[in-house]
Amino acid sequence: MSSSLWPLGRRRHEMPVDFHVWAATHTGYARAHNEDACLVGRRRLSGSVMGWHGVVDRDSPWVVVADGMGGHVAGEIASDVALTAMQAHLGKARTTEDVVEMLDAANYSVHEAMYGAMERRGMGTTVVGALLGRRHALIFNVGDSRAYGLSGRAITLLSTDHSVRASTGKRSPLLFQSLGGTMNRRPLMPGIRQVELADFPTLVLCTDGLTDLVDDEEIANIVSRGPGNPADELVSAALREGGRDNVSVIVVCAMPETV
Repeated sequence: MSSSLWPLGRRRHEMPVDFHVWAATHTGYARAHNEDACLVGRRRLSGSVMGWHGVVDRDSPWVVVADGMGGHVAGEIASDVALTAMQAHLGKARTTEDVVEMLDAANYSVHEAMYGAMERRGMGTTVVGALLGRRHALIFNVGDSRAYGLSGRAITLLSTDHSVRASTGKRSPLLFQSLGGTMNRRPLMPGIRQVELADFPTLVLCTDGLTDLVDDEEIANIVSRGPGNPADELVSAALREGGRDNVSVIVVCAMPETV
């Protein structure tokens, strides 16, 4: 059954809240370059050290994090291609079926880019994102980049890890699903979940560069501590623990709308 964020007869911009967003990405201390990329509305963040804070545009209410897969050639190209393909569909996405179609298109684009050059063979990316509606958020992911919902200091994992680690508890980079990452394009079974913003007024989207080094309880403590820049503070926490991977974080807070 379809799950639509914007009921028929209502326009997208009739949201009772503003979405304040903090975003940060950092290469870390072990990688030569940053294969992560973030999308906040129509803004793209990538590169060695980048950050942004503001209110998400009402005509583009979405946030996405992509993690070019470590160990694969041209992971930064994979994450960029995936976000570009998704951006073309996000403005039209309303339902879970729309999100599945969008992710399939991104998967196709990554594979097409892979076939364009021999050195890109096997490149891929994980992705996690949220479409922000008037009262709900539609959370989606492929791979092991994560989305959390927070209410006070209580933290809940909203995404689905598609990894060996999720099923066995062992630390392993092996993914069951990704955009690209295989020589032959495979069907996707993305994690998709609609949540009430009243239940989770704060959302955290991040790559495993954070979650491999900072546990869920500490993520909740840092975000709930406020005021400040929670995305930068989470990135700094990962760097203090060694920063052995690229790390990217988006924090979204639903606040009463301003006139």
